[in-house]
Amino acid sequence: MASYCTNCGKDIADGTRFCPACGADTMSQGSGSGYGGGDYNSGGYTPSNNQSYNQSQGLGGTLTVIMVFGVIWAVWSFLFGIACIAIMDEFLYYGGGLALTGGLSIVSGLLAILCCVFIYQQKNHMMACILCLIGSLIGLYTGLIFCGVIGIVFFILMLTKEKNRFSS
Repeated sequence: MASYCTNCGKDIADGTRFCPACGADTMSQGSGSGYGGGDYNSGGYTPSNNQSYNQSQGLGGTLTVIMVFGVIWAVWSFLFGIACIAIMDEFLYYGGGLALTGGLSIVSGLLAILCCVFIYQQKNHMMACILCLIGSLIGLYTGLIFCGVIGIVFFILMLTKEKNRFSS
């Protein structure tokens, strides 16, 4: 009968000391059915560490969509910011405002990229949410309504639906 690792949820052979997938010590993973310490329910496995199990399943649909739109948001913000800075000399009266708008747009794009990095790593849920919210508000302020609205929707999705996929 095969056992399961409570750290990552992968199948391991009976008597295996270390999980071949994650390297966790399977002999010290607690008591339960098999060496992994999980429960066997009608042939399925329910790990004792649901958070690690969720992470081993990958990004999933919602987080993948958030990452794709996050990259689009970043590219759009970078292009908009560079365009504002490039044309600021053309508008003498509004040049300072365009430079500020361009700089803030680039910052919004950087925050979107950092948020995508945290999502990809599935670490530090709160930091990913904060970066997403700040980047969204900056996007709304600079007139990037698309980026701001998308960012706020993603902030809500990450705060509610996808929180369990992050390690912290």
